[in-house]
Amino acid sequence: MFVFLQATPPGDPVNELLQYLTRGFDKDPGELVALTVFLGLIVALILVSIIFSRRRNRKAIGAARKRLEGIIADRQLSGDERDAVMKLARFFRRKKRYVDEVVTLPASFTAAARRLLAKKPAYDEMIARLRLKLGLSAKGSGQMIHSTAELIAGMPLLVHSAGTKTVRGNVLGVDATGVTVKTDAPPSRGSPVMLELRTRQGCFIIISRIIDSEGDRISIAHTEKVEHSQKRAFFRKRLKLPVTVQTGNGADPEEGFIMDLSAGGARVLVSGLSLEPRQEISLTFSPDKKKPLKLHSRVIRLVEKDNSASVVFTDITKPVEDRIMRLVLK
Repeated sequence: MFVFLQATPPGDPVNELLQYLTRGFDKDPGELVALTVFLGLIVALILVSIIFSRRRNRKAIGAARKRLEGIIADRQLSGDERDAVMKLARFFRRKKRYVDEVVTLPASFTAAARRLLAKKPAYDEMIARLRLKLGLSAKGSGQMIHSTAELIAGMPLLVHSAGTKTVRGNVLGVDATGVTVKTDAPPSRGSPVMLELRTRQGCFIIISRIIDSEGDRISIAHTEKVEHSQKRAFFRKRLKLPVTVQTGNGADPEEGFIMDLSAGGARVLVSGLSLEPRQEISLTFSPDKKKPLKLHSRVIRLVEKDNSASVVFTDITKPVEDRIMRLVLK
């Protein structure tokens, strides 16, 4: 005798609900009323949530605008400066409840400034001065540079101007008027000028104009026209600097000369030493009258012209880099 059992799967609640709805409400009209009330309640809750959310958002935006006005008052911004801030606020891409960040966060200020200047380039000098007045400039030489307001006293740079040779200079100071640069052969007042400098973030090119010139000092107008080059270029200077080279294989150190030098490497000439590409060596030299530097280096190529070798520094630190840069730009 055989018994056949058939398993009945549980019903699908979704299908049962759909079937129930398709049958209509002719059996019990009260069901239609109950469902209508239920759906109406849900819609009402959604609408109330939207209304309160918008109200909170409006309050947050109003509070942010009050904070923005408060900062404008505290910083004693002029009418033109206030107008520039309000234009920056229009180009603020985050939620407007955070609009006060345009005058408190450097990244927000920079982003809004780029969008504004793309539409209204005439605001260039004003925005740079405003950045300085709001205290939104970089504080360290290792940071990115977006404006002349972020230059730091003591920074070495190159000054290019039409009709004159390229000269080296140093930033003396930055104020609301502009950037003061000391250089041996300053261009004339009113001339367009290009500044070339570098930080640990790379090379930067600044295009501006000279607004004043007196003796060995020039005053350069503020600008946001800064181009960043990703290449790690270093200013290089030809010289003849004594150096001691140690190969690290037990051989005695050899005396030679550094023929040119930058903060990234050097070209060394040691007549009594045969070097090979990728060879690790140590250089001991002094770029000034202070304690000699000992830098680990790697040979990157040989120069057949004079049997010298180009090396790259592999363990240089920022203070050491600054010591070398002062000699290179002297």
